[in-house]
Amino acid sequence: MRQSVLVLLMAAVVGAGALPAVADSPLPAGTLAQAEGAAGAGGQEAAQDSGNSLMAIAVLGACLGAGVIVIGGGISISRISAQALDSIARQPEAAGQMFLSWLIPAAMIEGAMLFGIVICLLALGG
Repeated sequence: MRQSVLVLLMAAVVGAGALPAVADSPLPAGTLAQAEGAAGAGGQEAAQDSGNSLMAIAVLGACLGAGVIVIGGGISISRISAQALDSIARQPEAAGQMFLSWLIPAAMIEGAMLFGIVICLLALGG
């Protein structure tokens, strides 16, 4: 439990470290027009600041989302591996069947992790 909290905190620090780089990047095409509409007659500077903060929040959410996905997948694969090795230690003659029954769920979890990371990156609009 303590390790999971530390890893989540590290992911938050890395995500927060990316915020200054994103704040200076240009906005996507529709974001400035939406921010101008929300700002009213406040001018383009207010709209640009609003768009930058929205982009920074999106980057932070994507970083945290990808971190949580990787952490969850890593924990799942490690638990499956531990149970498979424990079963193989108890019945060495059934190692082939247990290896296959370990490999398929581990591959499916890894595929789901990659899918989740791609979704987090697509949420950024890139």
